[in-house]
Amino acid sequence: METRNKYWDGLACVNNQVGIASATGDGAPHSNYRCINGNWENVIVKYDWDDAQTGFCPYNSQCLVNPYSSNSDNGNLASFTPNIDAPSSNNIQCINHSQFIGDNYCEEGNWTTRTKLVALQMLNIPTGDYALFCDNYENVLLYIDYPLGTDSAENYITSNANKFCALKYGSQVIFGTSLNQPINALDKPFLDVIGITSCSSATAYNDDNFYPCDGNYKAWYSNKTQSVIYSNEDITLGSPVSFITFLKNPIKALIDWIMGHLNNNPTDYSFVQNTKKFNKLYINNIVGKSIHGILEGGEAVGQKKYMAINYSNIGTDICTVVDQYDASYGNKDYVVCSPDGSNYYVVSRDSGYNFDPTMVWTDLIAKLRLE
Repeated sequence: METRNKYWDGLACVNNQVGIASATGDGAPHSNYRCINGNWENVIVKYDWDDAQTGFCPYNSQCLVNPYSSNSDNGNLASFTPNIDAPSSNNIQCINHSQFIGDNYCEEGNWTTRTKLVALQMLNIPTGDYALFCDNYENVLLYIDYPLGTDSAENYITSNANKFCALKYGSQVIFGTSLNQPINALDKPFLDVIGITSCSSATAYNDDNFYPCDGNYKAWYSNKTQSVIYSNEDITLGSPVSFITFLKNPIKALIDWIMGHLNNNPTDYSFVQNTKKFNKLYINNIVGKSIHGILEGGEAVGQKKYMAINYSNIGTDICTVVDQYDASYGNKDYVVCSPDGSNYYVVSRDSGYNFDPTMVWTDLIAKLRLE
């Protein structure tokens, strides 16, 4: 028996749960079934992008923003004012696949980041040796304190851009970032930062691809994700590289090592299996040598963070370097290092005792040079 926007569970009519993100599946034939517009939908429990709150979305392809919001106009980004730093105050319950809030991107019902999408696109460019570094602009960009009219480049970047990725191969340096407004926005057009006058040819498209800005092959823009890649020399972009090949496999190896070697460690690393953002990355490949690193976790204060780095054939005793960090923090083993043949695995997570892995991240990746 079915009534409009309700469903009969054999005992009573279950009310429509499409706009109740925090509700359980009570009354359904299974705890994950919910009455959505008069039909049973088998939906899964979801987390917000900081893994701080759980709830439901009407459809599994959607991503949970705030289960306690009264705004069930899911996917209508025009219906709320986003708070990027505090998901719990966002006035919307869920967004759809390929939508985003700040750097946080909904990909088939799972949270990831637009930074990851930029990194995958940039990894299409190099041949041979290269290094890719994705992090906060302060750690990636060398010089941003230059004037733009009556303002400065730094103000444009801090108000409009997210994480930056820098790719170096040979003598060429390329950077990429996602923007929180269109590249040609009237108030602070990012075009000014990169010295481009127009990008109308790229903004005419709304698919997953990057297009050159009006025939300028130094600047490429994706209108759908509001992301830009720029170099001081012409570059050519094709399809983004496989996430499985270039990111998931080395990172999965790190996660598998953590779970296989640290199960008896008093510090809980089990949550690393939920790695999803990939917004702080370091990949450095020179023939026969490599460094793969990730810093993952919620950006908000108090959210869990962890760092994992794998060094292969670099010819340096990384554990000696790590021991120096632990000594400076009272030998608390905040950073764990383990040699494995010619490899070194380094992991760390927030301890709750005034230690955050971001304190040593840059020293352990970008400041190390492979020759």
